[in-house]
Amino acid sequence: MSLSQTFTNNFNKIRDIAGRPVRIIYFSSTAGSVYDDDLALTISDSAFISGVVFPLNGTHGSTDSVLLEQGKLISSDKKLYLNGSVATTGSNLNIRIQFGSGLGESYAPIPIGGIVQEVSGDQIYKRFYIRRLTTGSLIGE
Repeated sequence: MSLSQTFTNNFNKIRDIAGRPVRIIYFSSTAGSVYDDDLALTISDSAFISGVVFPLNGTHGSTDSVLLEQGKLISSDKKLYLNGSVATTGSNLNIRIQFGSGLGESYAPIPIGGIVQEVSGDQIYKRFYIRRLTTGSLIGE
């Protein structure tokens, strides 16, 4: 068994034990007829997967702590770990994340972007910082 397959299997075991249902809702954006019109988001697809959610690590010197000090994160943000093969990034890709199978709380990825962990060129998992959408939807949705 290859090293990347071993890491993938271990991440899948962690996800099976500590994971919770996550719904990723994909949106496509359309602009109005004038260059400065607002973008409108419409649901284009959704996927139900399993992900692992953690609170931020406030230990001095940790990555989370540094991002908190820089003002890029706030203390109520969370970390979400997803399988590396899940489509989450792209120039025109907007996503909203919900926990649970019903109408759970909605979250959006923070523009820091997903951090992909690779071994031998294979994506093992992606780590996202997510923030709760207090209105329940993305701007323009």
